[in-house]
Amino acid sequence: MDDKILEKLELNKIFSAVASYAVLSETKREILAEKPCADTNGAEKLLDLTAEADAALFRHGVGRIEAFTPCEDELARAAKGSSLSCGELLAVCGLLAIWQPAAQAPVGKWSILLTFTSPLAG
Repeated sequence: MDDKILEKLELNKIFSAVASYAVLSETKREILAEKPCADTNGAEKLLDLTAEADAALFRHGVGRIEAFTPCEDELARAAKGSSLSCGELLAVCGLLAIWQPAAQAPVGKWSILLTFTSPLAG
């Protein structure tokens, strides 16, 4: 898209407003770097993700999007039978509490969302 059109649409102001709600600094950077989708397939995929996020947040009670510390090491250690500290357990429980309602939702377009959010993926 032409930069003049983007300037007239004031997308930078919209992205700045959206970025102000982001919890993670990496997410804020990604939002501010976002550009409009130029092809129909890409736009449809993004709309599907938006619909999934809406379902996760409002229909299935996943709750607001939280900032999580990485739990890969803790999950790998727990899978091998190691014990976790109280802090590590709380971090893992917080992640699972958000992920569980999405995992129990009816199968459909959720597969895309679960791919991105599953703490056990990998």
